[in-house]
Amino acid sequence: MSTLDDYLQLLANEQRRRLLRTLLASDGSVTVDPDDPAAQARLYHVHLPKLESAGLVDWNRRQRTVVTGPTFDDIVPLLEAIDAVGGATTGTDAGEESAGEE
Repeated sequence: MSTLDDYLQLLANEQRRRLLRTLLASDGSVTVDPDDPAAQARLYHVHLPKLESAGLVDWNRRQRTVVTGPTFDDIVPLLEAIDAVGGATTGTDAGEESAGEE
């Protein structure tokens, strides 16, 4: 089980917030396949493993899909609070190209 501090640390990264927001706005499943090789490496080797370890997402590496994990609902109020104070980003859909960008 993650603590509030763990969740806040995970949400400190914009790329992770974008991915979580995209999952929240979707049916709970997104495909991630960044065009930028550096962004893909960060996503696959840093961000997705951290989110998966916290139980926020389940990640199918072969299909490149991410679905909400068992603790995803715990993070929703924090995402909404960040958005309420102006932490939301604008731009492309995080489930596709921007999920791999910082």
